Amino acid sequence: MKDDAARVPLRPVVSMTSPSLISAASSGHYVHVGVFTISVTNLLIVVAMIVVFVLALVLPFPGSSDVDAREGDGS
Repeated sequence: MKDDAARVPLRPVVSMTSPSLISAASSGHYVHVGVFTISVTNLLIVVAMIVVFVLALVLPFPGSSDVDAREGDGS
């Protein structure tokens, strides 16, 4: 029989980063337009989302031309 007192329960190890370890020497770059201020990184993400949205509206669904051709043949 094994000694139960020698068993140590396993606990997950969580690495915590102290805020003092993060360098705040270089602040982010911001774009100021009137009363609006946005970081360059967030602006690029918003622009990429708008581009993907417009492409989703403009580009046809795969196989949509096959459906149009079948509807035309049945007339």
